[in-house]
Amino acid sequence: MLPIMAFAAAAASVGVAAGFAYFSQFSFTAAASNYEYTWEHPFVSDTCKSKVWQWIGNALQIVSILTVSAAYAALIYGCHLVYGAVMAARVAPA
Repeated sequence: MLPIMAFAAAAASVGVAAGFAYFSQFSFTAAASNYEYTWEHPFVSDTCKSKVWQWIGNALQIVSILTVSAAYAALIYGCHLVYGAVMAARVAPA
């Protein structure tokens, strides 16, 4: 794998992770808008829809974290490839 491909994979992963983070926050907002409000303590109760949206938000949040971790791994791997290429191209002093 070329080092530039590893860096491109890292950049693409960061973009995808941002999308997952956005949709996770959208899901949490949808969950909050589907709560049932009452006049008795605790004043807010979950509905079936809010539980589903909460679950989707949690899942997307985990996927976002894993995608960012993959981006860091690709970046580190790309740096390792560059280091190996530089060391292989190094000319020994005469």
